[in-house]
Formats: sequence, structure tokens, C-alpha cells
Amino acid sequence: MPSPKTPSELAADEAVRTYLRGRTMPPLLYDAIVWAVEMRISAGKLPLLDDTLTTDIDNHAVATRARLLMPIRPVPLPPLASHGNAGRAPLSAEGI
Repeated sequence: MPSPKTPSELAADEAVRTYLRGRTMPPLLYDAIVWAVEMRISAGKLPLLDDTLTTDIDNHAVATRARLLMPIRPVPLPPLASHGNAGRAPLSAEGI
């Protein structure tokens, strides 16, 4: 049975989960990053997730399968403007 988590462990876990935004990563690496964040909390260091930790997370985190399979909706193209000169020769710029 795992031991109960301390408040700093819970805060570290929440900080990492929030940064992951639904992505997943290997459990061993996840635990190591949570431990590193907990050490920063215990030492009073800010930010909790520094550049090194966020780079490690971003390099190893992957989108969950559900997010990978989420359909992407194409953005509709704006309607084409109808020109009164359609099909005619180009206008000259001489009179401008």
C-alpha cells in the first residue's frame, strides 16, 4: 500500500498534471519530474516548473490516444468576392 502523499507531493503532482494538459509520459519520468518539482516546493524555489523541467516534459509527453483521434474541423474559406469585371480584360492604371 503506497504511503499517503504530503501536501508538497500533492502540489507537485498537480503542477505537473496541469502543465501536461491531458498529455501522458512514461511513469518513471513522470515520477522523477514530480519529485523534482516537490524538491523545488520544499526549497521555496520559483517557478515550480523551470525551463529545464518544461523542456523535459515537452520532449517526452505525448497526446493521449483520444486526443490523437479527435476530428479536426477545417476552417471554412471566406466566400469569393464577385467582381463586376469578371471575364473582361484587366483595367489600365493610366487613368489613376
